[in-house]
Amino acid sequence: MLEGAAAGACLADLAATHAEIRARMLAWLEAVVSGDAAAAHARFSAFEGLLLAHAAMEEEHLLPLFTARRLESLGCSAAILRADHAKIRRRLQEARALLPPDEAPWPPAARLGLVMSCHGLSELLEHHDQRERAGLFPALDAALAPAPKKFGISSGSA
Repeated sequence: MLEGAAAGACLADLAATHAEIRARMLAWLEAVVSGDAAAAHARFSAFEGLLLAHAAMEEEHLLPLFTARRLESLGCSAAILRADHAKIRRRLQEARALLPPDEAPWPPAARLGLVMSCHGLSELLEHHDQRERAGLFPALDAALAPAPKKFGISSGSA
């Protein structure tokens, strides 16, 4: 579990990571639409790798802190966020199963089916991002902020 400055730095990177996840998903879907199976595989792996690493970091570091500091709310708890991560992992497995072998022909109907099946994954990621931005991130940010000085005297002065 992260504490102090390490947790603060981690929180600062979250918005950028979420934007990069979205960008990688769009790059992957562009390769799908173009019919480039090799690029689709490579871009999916990049998207999936970042997304899974991000979820693992949250589960290993942020969610234990969220729970330990008693920051959970009705709409944003560690259990809900972990359930979202499980759904995301299932959707990623479903998407990977729809990718063709690198050299196989990839008819437009199959590509369209893959893009359409990813609509649910896209909505799930958007909803999860909104939940974290509304509940997890602000709660952790407030909990990790330095304590205000009382009467202008720092706690470290003699």
